[in-house]
Amino acid sequence: MRALTLDEMNVAVGKLYTNGLKRGLSTPWPFLTKLYTVAPSQHTLVTGYPGSGKSEFLDALIIELLRTNPTARAAFYSPENKPYELHISKLLEKHNGHPFSEGPNPRMTATEAADSFKWLTSRVRFIDDGDGAQSIFDVLSDKFPVEDLYWWEPGHETRNAPKERPFFLIIDPWNFLHKDTSNGQTEADYLSEALGRLDKFVHATGAHVFIVAHPKLVAKSKDGIQPVPTFFDVAGGAHWGNKLDNIITVHRPDKTDHRAPVEVHVQKIRFKHIGEVGLCKLKYDKINGRYSTYLEAVPTESYSANSKDW
Repeated sequence: MRALTLDEMNVAVGKLYTNGLKRGLSTPWPFLTKLYTVAPSQHTLVTGYPGSGKSEFLDALIIELLRTNPTARAAFYSPENKPYELHISKLLEKHNGHPFSEGPNPRMTATEAADSFKWLTSRVRFIDDGDGAQSIFDVLSDKFPVEDLYWWEPGHETRNAPKERPFFLIIDPWNFLHKDTSNGQTEADYLSEALGRLDKFVHATGAHVFIVAHPKLVAKSKDGIQPVPTFFDVAGGAHWGNKLDNIITVHRPDKTDHRAPVEVHVQKIRFKHIGEVGLCKLKYDKINGRYSTYLEAVPTESYSANSKDW
């Protein structure tokens, strides 16, 4: 630890003044991009009740980020989505736009499936947890090693031009990670330390890390409406709110109707040039797992997570 003088930051501040504050990568949904962009060296919490589609939403986002940014790469640590071949089949559907399996709708052809698989293999890796649950410290260590995944082709350094070569790490879900509190740590202290390690990782690699975490089930109100969960409903809530750069809740008020809109609540944005708090509604296509815009974004000044007007 040492004190930094402003003179040491002179060049960096000058570059920032000249180049301006840049937004992150756009999402595939223009109205959501008004609220949220994917920047390097940041982390995003994605939460929502079981069945809300948070993993489906995140998979769709990653596929489109990879499609629109050819140099981008992604790694999934997703023990909840095993077997991997099933998860891959859903990613192929999102890339191709047709069902993977036979059914009432025309499925992708064998050639199309092979082409999508080839496209996916050049951009995506899965991190296998081996014989048992791993901790976040294991996932971010040389045990797997994630940092080497940042540059898969030989001859590159792990830290180099993250804006030109975006890397996304998806941890889905956080609840599956092993949490070792045998040394007397409280769960809150462990979470604080774990998120601190995660923060060091994103700044060392330029990666953007997405974390899916399940909230507790909140009781319905008197009128039978399920409140939109927030980071306070995820175990260790205050730490998520304090340490994560961005927080998104995926919410489906009516899970019985797949035609009903999916609500994407952007509940925290640390830096205002990246986006703003608000709500965007999307349409979910059950046939191929893709999303499309349903309703224009509701910006900060009009937004309330549990407003009856939206």
